[in-house]
Amino acid sequence: IRLAFLRLFLNPPNLLLLDEPTTHLDLEGCQTLEKALTAYDGTICLVSHDVEFVRAVATSIIEISHDGIRRFPGGYDYYREKTAATTTTVTANTRVVTPNADAITDNLTSKDMRRLRAQERAKRAPLLRALRRRVERAETKIAELEQEQQQLTTTLSTAAPDTNFAEISRRLRNVQHELHRNALEWEEAATALEQAEQE
Repeated sequence: IRLAFLRLFLNPPNLLLLDEPTTHLDLEGCQTLEKALTAYDGTICLVSHDVEFVRAVATSIIEISHDGIRRFPGGYDYYREKTAATTTTVTANTRVVTPNADAITDNLTSKDMRRLRAQERAKRAPLLRALRRRVERAETKIAELEQEQQQLTTTLSTAAPDTNFAEISRRLRNVQHELHRNALEWEEAATALEQAEQE
């Protein structure tokens, strides 16, 4: 991947289409890529689950959802600010837009409001518990995989003559793939949990 980016930037085209460009890059590689893309003069269209990378690079966001396609002429934080205005209900796998509740609650007493809020909290409690479990499971798995990755890297760097490099390299690639998959799972669950808690 580093070689592919090097070849691109040695003779840069005026348009780059990048699908998950930070996959399999270490932290230093991601930072170098961010700097190169920030200095790049052409147009970049990229898809990424790496929020910090998108925040550092993107100057415009395109949202594709069931409601259609919307363009936000600003960075990731601008996009989050604009979409936060819409009240949403987050479920385990779906996101349903709900109308603003102000008009409905104008005529309720404070006691009724407290009761409604308590009922709403009770309804959301199982979802919040499920999302917290997903986040914890992903964090535990990531920690295990990072430890295994460190051990494999150490084994390769201090290898004995009879070390099976092919086997260790194959496992290291698998671990890196699993790390990426679990990082995406963690990010999705953590984002859903944050939105559910804010509501």
